[in-house]
Amino acid sequence: MPRLGLTYALTMGLALFLAFGPGLGLGLTMVVVCGFGISLVLPWPSLAQIHGLTHLAGFVPLYVLATAVQSLPCFFSVPLERPGLVGLAAGLIASSRLARWAQPFTTIAGREALLA
Repeated sequence: MPRLGLTYALTMGLALFLAFGPGLGLGLTMVVVCGFGISLVLPWPSLAQIHGLTHLAGFVPLYVLATAVQSLPCFFSVPLERPGLVGLAAGLIASSRLARWAQPFTTIAGREALLA
């Protein structure tokens, strides 16, 4: 069962990183920029899209996955058969967010390679 604890910790850690790092950080940045009338080099719609998609397709699935890893084995009284696949799924979800962050920007270096 120690493997499950590590899987839960990594998955929840990724979820919280996405929530408080790019999600909340970018949201607060947009509020400050709008509130103080600061001009940005990056386009506002792209930043709003990244902020929303980070929460919607990054934090939420990882949080649900981490909660399911912790609670479902207790509900059914059976251990997970392959807890390593949970870590793989969490890694794929988190890495897909990196590729998605490059999508709204047309001038970012290496955009085509990242999205290919």
